Amino acid sequence: MLNATWSKGRQGDWLARVAGAAQPGDQAIVRSRDGREKTVRLGRIVWSGEGVTLATIAREGEGEGGGQPAAQAGGGQRGRGVRAGWRPCGYPGCNPGYCDECEGEGYRPGR
Repeated sequence: MLNATWSKGRQGDWLARVAGAAQPGDQAIVRSRDGREKTVRLGRIVWSGEGVTLATIAREGEGEGGGQPAAQAGGGQRGRGVRAGWRPCGYPGCNPGYCDECEGEGYRPGR
């Protein structure tokens, strides 16, 4: 079982901050600052590097066996309903199916 702490994501959601490597579906004990503990199953890996992994908290049935989120399953999106002229917002991993920063809307001037 992995040890983790809570971390606030860019969209205001709570993520598990795990020291070291983690995979979707792993279980972790997340400790709050006040000492409370909660056992969770990790969902999608948001970021990993510098000895730290940030992961979403899986909902029921999510995070088991890894794999791609449903919006990305099946490979690339080109020719599959992508808006003409769509381009990424600049956040790492931005794509039309999902993005933590722009929610798949892509680049917009003034954002």
